[in-house]
Amino acid sequence: MLGTIEIGLLYKSHSAYHEAVLEAARAAVDAGVSVDADVQALAAFQHVLSVEDVGQIATVTIFDATNTGQAVASANTQTTYVYSPTAKLFVCQVTLAVPPCDPAAQSVWDAASRTSTVSSHLYLGVSVSFTHKTLTGVFSPITLKEYASLLIEPTSY
Repeated sequence: MLGTIEIGLLYKSHSAYHEAVLEAARAAVDAGVSVDADVQALAAFQHVLSVEDVGQIATVTIFDATNTGQAVASANTQTTYVYSPTAKLFVCQVTLAVPPCDPAAQSVWDAASRTSTVSSHLYLGVSVSFTHKTLTGVFSPITLKEYASLLIEPTSY
């Protein structure tokens, strides 16, 4: 019976993080090339989750994605954030500064470069790595990753 409860709680956690990454991706796509696009995405992400869920996050990454949702493997195509419990918001992973992140200090996918055209589609992805802590102790804590990607609509034709 305890195993059934844990699986139910795991599913609840998974659903919450899945909804959060979808909301973050939607917010980032809606923000377009705005300087604070990542800030808007992170705020949308945090808005969906409870305080307990946010505390379990290892990293949130906003990245240039392929049409299958995988990260593009090249330089400066992702920005990674961590949650700061003292500031109660997401900060840049390396400098622990409030976004936007310093490109000299860490890999940054600049929002100004997130433009899509009819001939060159661009996808934006958001991923989160988090630890699901068990309530009953039947299972050990489990580290999971959830991600979502959306097409950035062309701004010019």
